[in-house]
Amino acid sequence: MNRNVKIAILFASLMNLSKGIWAFTTLSLYLKALTNKTSKVGFAEGLQGCVQAIFAFGAGLLVDSTRRDSVLKVGGIIGLLAVATTLLGLVGQFPWLSSSDHQYAVLLIALGLWGCFQGIFITAVDSIFADSVSTGERTKLYTFRFVIGAISNTTGPFIALCLFSYHDKEHQTSLETLRDVFVVGVVLNIIPCIVLFLFNDDHSLGIDSEPHFTRVSSSSNGVTRSGFDYEPLDGENESVNSNNNSEQELHHLSVNCNNHGGNEFSRSLSLQEYSEIEDNKHFVKHHHVPGILVASDIVSGLGSGMTVKFFPLYFREELDFSPVHINAVYIALSVFTILTSFLVHRFSNHIGRIQASLLFCYVGAASLGTMGVLDGFLRENKSLFILPLYYLSALVHSTRPVKKSVLMDFTKKNSRGFYNSFDSITRFGWSGSAVVGGLVVDHFGYYNLFLITAALQAVSTSILVLLIPVVPVREIPVITVVDDDNGERDIVDTS
Repeated sequence: MNRNVKIAILFASLMNLSKGIWAFTTLSLYLKALTNKTSKVGFAEGLQGCVQAIFAFGAGLLVDSTRRDSVLKVGGIIGLLAVATTLLGLVGQFPWLSSSDHQYAVLLIALGLWGCFQGIFITAVDSIFADSVSTGERTKLYTFRFVIGAISNTTGPFIALCLFSYHDKEHQTSLETLRDVFVVGVVLNIIPCIVLFLFNDDHSLGIDSEPHFTRVSSSSNGVTRSGFDYEPLDGENESVNSNNNSEQELHHLSVNCNNHGGNEFSRSLSLQEYSEIEDNKHFVKHHHVPGILVASDIVSGLGSGMTVKFFPLYFREELDFSPVHINAVYIALSVFTILTSFLVHRFSNHIGRIQASLLFCYVGAASLGTMGVLDGFLRENKSLFILPLYYLSALVHSTRPVKKSVLMDFTKKNSRGFYNSFDSITRFGWSGSAVVGGLVVDHFGYYNLFLITAALQAVSTSILVLLIPVVPVREIPVITVVDDDNGERDIVDTS
């Protein structure tokens, strides 16, 4: 396994463990106890999300124009500053911090730094990870990294559960108890910040990690990429003959050609070349795939961002769960997500990555919508109906590794930073639209918030339908077509 891949997996596990202690449940509960206003919780979470989005785009430009490991070192320094500022707001003994309003203001600055940190590391880590994984193997490794992160998501809430369990139920939601748990999680965040300094661009792969349909031309100066589009050699007269083996999903193709000497010959075509020719038959082209995926994820991220940060408050206020119970819910959610991510991967191997994503995302959106409807009508025994639907709604997030593998398979290396920057506002936990969520909860209740999010997720999923004719059902390695100086074309299988 590539060194950068190992470091990325280590970073994901440590980051998710520490965030699982303070960011999933404790942060929202602490801010609500400090300010006693849901709208202020939403503003703080929204501020973090918006700063995260802004710096993600800046990081994307840097990542595509300079060394990715240098950007990650800057991110590590900002992460350490975020830790220090958060601890100042939580345990600072200065007289001017005696007011809850001043503590809230310091935490706003800290959350802004956390947003900056997350915007940088999400963009840069995902880009160097994609550069270090061979095309055709991404779904497997992206799912593996996702599962390791989900296991850490289980460990973090479990540590928080143990810390809360030392106190009786009445004191679990006190400001002092929430602060103690908060501090433990933030201090542990120092370790993943340091891990960011271990990445090295020199360990990234070369052409093996290029996107599908890459073609290079040889010259006296070496090998240079010439883009995605299929362009026949001068004098080639194409007549494509296909023998499709449905069981293996392979195409055995030949094309009749005239070389520069006027002699006719036949040569084989790779699946990539055939797909490029087929590309011309569809309205959606291969170079449209990244944009469509990003558009879908942005719509989903806006919906999830309004809701995800308020689930701890919903469980506390509507279902009367203690912090111990809430963390237990998140532990079970992480286990469920791990199992379903494997299920999505298995389905994608049989029906295709986009098809599997559509199936699970529609089920997730429908479950969240049903949850909103039931919450508006049920008055007793809510948890018996709400919790199963809550877990099913997480199926939307179980498809992330599969969709991310598609994105990286169709994105050129020098554009991966740009497209990964969008991931900062689309992954589970983004909170840029939490400001809107807080206002909706204060004025219309939680159930309307769930319905709005479910509708946005359904729209997001429907956008993916455009990719069905373009994305291959089976994941395939990159096969590069090399044009030599004599005008002949060789197929270089990098698998």
